[in-house]
Amino acid sequence: MSETEPAGWRDYRPSKRVWAWSMFGASALTMFIGFTLGGWLPVGRANVMANIAARNARAALVADNSYHQPMLRKTWRR
Repeated sequence: MSETEPAGWRDYRPSKRVWAWSMFGASALTMFIGFTLGGWLPVGRANVMANIAARNARAALVADNSYHQPMLRKTWRR
């Protein structure tokens, strides 16, 4: 590499202000893309979805038990 040739990105040293703003911008962009397109959920919404899933699982378990319980009682009476 000659003395007159530009160094390019290899010798670039950003200032602390440029570095801090680029980190802030990159993290803000990551969060924006993650929450809008990536399917990330805030904690409150995730808790609501977990509660709904638990309630549905309990309902399915109760429905299954109430359906099979009369059949078991009939076999016990034999």
